[in-house]
Amino acid sequence: MAVQTFVEGSTGRVLLTGAYDFSMQADLRAAVDTVNANQNIDQILLDFGGVDYVDSTGLGILLLIKEKVSTAHKALTLVNCSNSVKATLDIACFGRIFEIQ
Repeated sequence: MAVQTFVEGSTGRVLLTGAYDFSMQADLRAAVDTVNANQNIDQILLDFGGVDYVDSTGLGILLLIKEKVSTAHKALTLVNCSNSVKATLDIACFGRIFEIQ
């Protein structure tokens, strides 16, 4: 898993590639913390464009990230999810918790 961050105006983008599982949790948390700490950002996009697999640990990490970002009064949106990632998110009813585009 590789994690990259980009800032586009008031939007921070965290680009993920590879399998979204426990092995990448430290890198992802660090990236989200960096973007979340930026006072000029009011929206964070988690970009799943390069992710083809999400496991249960990855889902748990998403919940922790959502809580942290919400505490900072910022919006969190999951974008560019593949069909298999969307299916996993749907099974977990994450559409009720996250905005998914």
